[in-house]
Amino acid sequence: VRGEHERSISDFIKVLGINPALRKVKIENVYYAIAVNYEKKGDIKKALNFGKQALEQDPLNYRFQEFLKLITKTMEGGQHDHR
Repeated sequence: VRGEHERSISDFIKVLGINPALRKVKIENVYYAIAVNYEKKGDIKKALNFGKQALEQDPLNYRFQEFLKLITKTMEGGQHDHR
C-alpha cells in the first residue's frame, strides 16, 4: 500500500510541472491529492504543507479546511491516522 502512495505522490508532482494552460485539473486539487497521500503514508508534516498550499489556492473549500484541522490535531496529539 505504501508503494501505491509513493507512486501517486510522484504522479501528482509531475502534474504540478504541467503548463497551467494545458493542465486539466485545478492546482488546488492536485495539492490536496498529494496532501492526502502523504497523510495516508504517515508523513504528517508534508501532508500539512501540501494541505496549506491547497487551501491557499481555494480558502473557502470546506474539505481543505477540515483536512487541515485533522492534520493539525494529529500533529498536536502525536497520532498518525492510517486510513
